[in-house]
Amino acid sequence: MCFIGMGQIESINSNGIREISLFIYKQGHAISFFCKAWSDVSANWIYFDIILNIDTLISKYDKNRNLEIHENLDPRSGLER
Repeated sequence: MCFIGMGQIESINSNGIREISLFIYKQGHAISFFCKAWSDVSANWIYFDIILNIDTLISKYDKNRNLEIHENLDPRSGLER
């Protein structure tokens, strides 16, 4: 079962993802999904129902360029970045 809230954000291991998630959450955007997704990645995935300016967020929160941007362009499974 997946529970959504501030505690889940604080559990994120990646400093960059945690800081970005806290920033978005504190701006009043609700988490729409936080749990293990369909992939083989062991970490939880976090989703917000918002269009992000990724370049701005990376320049502010990922100075070392450690984050990897994933983009799904398959309209059948849902476009996302």
